[in-house]
Amino acid sequence: MVEFRHKKTRVFFDYWQALPRKDLLPCRSDFRPEELPSLMTNFMIYELVSRDYIKVRLRGSVLGDRLGYRGVGDNYLDLVEKERRPKASESLWAMGTQPCGMYVIIEQELKSGLMVKMESLGLPFSQAEGKAPLIIFQKNEIDCEQAQELAEAAPEIMPKGDEPKANGPDALTAMSEPGDRDRPRFIRPLERVFIDIGAGISTFRD
Repeated sequence: MVEFRHKKTRVFFDYWQALPRKDLLPCRSDFRPEELPSLMTNFMIYELVSRDYIKVRLRGSVLGDRLGYRGVGDNYLDLVEKERRPKASESLWAMGTQPCGMYVIIEQELKSGLMVKMESLGLPFSQAEGKAPLIIFQKNEIDCEQAQELAEAAPEIMPKGDEPKANGPDALTAMSEPGDRDRPRFIRPLERVFIDIGAGISTFRD
């Protein structure tokens, strides 16, 4: 089993495991980000439209501020360096064609130009019949002591009845807003592990 380094990564994984599911995957409609208030601003949601179009459904506000991009509906691959786009697409589609989780440690360039290490956990959620799974990521810096201290102090799962007013599909889009398109930023995977959720794991390699 993967040893998660950031507390929020474990919280997301445990939440995903506890959701009701049909077959292997929980339904997107059962995902309530407002129940995870300390994680909401670090979610990323991708829809696998085609091999050349990975639709950004959500980028949480902290990630938008740090990475300098909050666009919704745009192609995630446009934010990846050109030479890495085929591999970036393949890695995400690997989670949809053979449902599995993906754990990645990446080196990421921020809007400020600072390079940081980030821990990213992606898990698939089922959609309507015939549609590829939605991929939801929780992404956190792991070389920032202050970020870790804040994570440890934050509430994990919101008690029922205390959630923010927004819920359902609107809660996802409310966290992000269309923003300026930005240049591709440097992203380098340092470690990648696929997580078997019952269908085996992908043979994808960087």
